[in-house]
Amino acid sequence: MDDGMSFSGTSQSDFEALGSDMSVAACEMFNTTKTAITSAAQGDLIQCYVTTTFDNIAASNGIDIYDGEYHVFALSFTGSSFDEEEEDSGGPSKIKFKVVRDETSGTITQFEMFSCGDQGATDEQSMYLNQTILGSAFNMETINIGSGSQGDSGTANWKDRTTVAGTLNSSGSFVDQVDGVPTPKTITMEHQYDRVVNGEGQDDFFGSMVVSQSNAALEVEATFNGSHSFGNRSCSFTSLK
Repeated sequence: MDDGMSFSGTSQSDFEALGSDMSVAACEMFNTTKTAITSAAQGDLIQCYVTTTFDNIAASNGIDIYDGEYHVFALSFTGSSFDEEEEDSGGPSKIKFKVVRDETSGTITQFEMFSCGDQGATDEQSMYLNQTILGSAFNMETINIGSGSQGDSGTANWKDRTTVAGTLNSSGSFVDQVDGVPTPKTITMEHQYDRVVNGEGQDDFFGSMVVSQSNAALEVEATFNGSHSFGNRSCSFTSLK
């Protein structure tokens, strides 16, 4: 523990090994921070996946995906075991994206994408992503939405939103101050979830989190609240971190 814990290699078993020395607060802080960092990376991961996948495909058909215009691709996924109706087989049925690239530096300064069909009806929008670099300012927003039947567990609706804001240096790395003025990287997350359990009960959950990261410190503020009811029983909770 003196040398810290790796976000990429630490799991529940590492905390269990601490036995009576385990801190619930440390465990919660670790998991919350790991979730924030993972969510903040989604913009880069999706951008890399989409541009790598469609660059050669589009070029072979005379399409330049870096022309700053919107391009729409229909997708087909097979072999998924969790989409019984095989509407989308677990993946989006269509994606629409735009890539803006600085021709001098080769830097992608904007990546915007919409996807449809990941959940529910084939062409129902399920995701939005917009990542921009304007000068030294970096901003990313991603939204995931969905709804659907969960069998005996009822019908659920959910929405997740993550934003990232920060300042970049000339090498493309985040910096925590410019000319002595603090410029911490800020990650915000929101999660909403509600479920109706076959007319007999209901679950509601809302969580929000703000992570402020600099070279010397990382601060996390989070609020989670929810309620559950089934028949004549009900409960609610609020958690602050």
